[in-house]
Amino acid sequence: MSGKPQYTDDEILAQFRANLDALGHHVSGNQYDTAGCKPTRCTLARRLGGRWKDWLAKIGIEPPAPVIPEAPADLPAHFDELTRQNQSLLRDIEKLRNRNQLFIETCLPAIDRCSFRASPIPKPERIKRDQGFHSMQGDFHIGERVDPAWVQGVAECNMDILLNQRLPRLCERIITFREQDKAALGLNKLVVHLLGDIVTGELIFKGQAYHIDATLIDQLLRGTEAYVSFLLALAAHFPTMLVQHGDFVFALNHNDNVKGWAGIPYYGLDRKARRMDGLYGMQIHYKLGGHFHSPAELNDETLLNGTMIGGTDLSVNKMMVATRPSQKIFYLDDKHGIHRTTNLYLADRVTLTPDANGIFTAYST
Repeated sequence: MSGKPQYTDDEILAQFRANLDALGHHVSGNQYDTAGCKPTRCTLARRLGGRWKDWLAKIGIEPPAPVIPEAPADLPAHFDELTRQNQSLLRDIEKLRNRNQLFIETCLPAIDRCSFRASPIPKPERIKRDQGFHSMQGDFHIGERVDPAWVQGVAECNMDILLNQRLPRLCERIITFREQDKAALGLNKLVVHLLGDIVTGELIFKGQAYHIDATLIDQLLRGTEAYVSFLLALAAHFPTMLVQHGDFVFALNHNDNVKGWAGIPYYGLDRKARRMDGLYGMQIHYKLGGHFHSPAELNDETLLNGTMIGGTDLSVNKMMVATRPSQKIFYLDDKHGIHRTTNLYLADRVTLTPDANGIFTAYST
């Protein structure tokens, strides 16, 4: 939110005091929330800082002392311990309530600022055998920051690069393929296969805060806004989107449960693919996945997607790999299956140049 606050801190406190005068000074924070009072506790925390007892002190109200009934003599000896556990659980519930309210109040203003308009539906191409256009999308890692100095100059990414350069380029490339092939193949329906790791998170591993340039909430909200705009732009070129795909069964997996080291675990992925039919009791024609940040085709049935982010600190400095940012597409014939698989590259290949002494360094790009 921006601009001048609607109410001053003194006015906020006056409203808070009026609410407590009406409800009674003995009410708890939970009872205050249940009554639906404004300002909410999240507003008080954001504007004033502190906690419930601190706000009471600001308006001259003494917090009521907790009333703990005296235990009857015939209760079991462990009654005191149960009481302590119960009070601990109540405190945990209070923390969760505060966290949820803070999350909601933080998200709502950002959601209100989003503005989307439906795209006009284009006329379908009329051909005898219409093909489906499929786009594998995943491992965007929205919010992850890759500084060229960290990765020997072979990669770079941040929120702005990903959302303002690579995602629009993916949209442009998909539209280009549809426009060049629609006269022959139709391509009237677009199926998007989401394969996971769209946002990068903030608590996945120790020290991750140093590798991101946006909080989880910003990753979620900015990413959602950009991705919806991306889908709407595609909707202006495809008469039908996000539909079923004929007579073929697809299995979508992120593949983080397939263990590997320093590369794609081909044997583990192949073993997983072969076991899936028996596990689910059906014939699965195609297995689509991601996670390894490297586009690949294990065989005609198992396809791996690339990544939007490219090389990272882990891939470059531990695995000596920096794949070029890409996402995979393919066409689908309802009778013959997948064909024309293509990797859409979303960034130019990085080329290191030597300095005046003929030394290649991360600082000479």
